[in-house]
Amino acid sequence: MLAVQNYNAEVYYLLGKDLLASGSRDRLIHVFENNPSNGEYSLFSTLDEHSASITSVKFAQGGSKILSSGADKSITFSQLQVSF
Repeated sequence: MLAVQNYNAEVYYLLGKDLLASGSRDRLIHVFENNPSNGEYSLFSTLDEHSASITSVKFAQGGSKILSSGADKSITFSQLQVSF
């Protein structure tokens, strides 16, 4: 089991393929990758693109990109370096 500390409020997440993405009031998006051999998730990437709370996280383009919006009134489209 993987525990991520310092989440102080709601967590928005979305499962996609073997990835899980979460964002919250800490303004960071954490992306976790599932290890199919044991079913556990490990931290894959942390995105720091917003200056305020994350309000939505979505996978796009088959899981290779993340679309996010924040309380800073911005939308970001981030490329992930994944190999499916």
